[in-house]
Amino acid sequence: MRYRTLAVSDPGEPEAIVAADSDYQRTVAAGSAAVSILKDGIASGQLNLSGREQQWLERIENALGSLPAKEDDLRSEMLEQHGQVFDPASYGLPQCSSHN
Repeated sequence: MRYRTLAVSDPGEPEAIVAADSDYQRTVAAGSAAVSILKDGIASGQLNLSGREQQWLERIENALGSLPAKEDDLRSEMLEQHGQVFDPASYGLPQCSSHN
């Protein structure tokens, strides 16, 4: 299989990832940059995705856009919704006061 390099329209994307304040924010920035690069590839005709794949790309973009700005907010939300199905301490996560 041969791979081609997609041209990146915004060379500032890598800097946005590195400049983020936390690992969580860098992860969200990297995901957003990846979506942007893929969408640029589609728009330029360098990348062809099926309709179903484009729908998934939109879902990923929407999910990334709906993440809270702070990792602690996401952790609290996830513990509230899913804390009963796993032990946060097993993953090195702090216990939420409502789940002790």
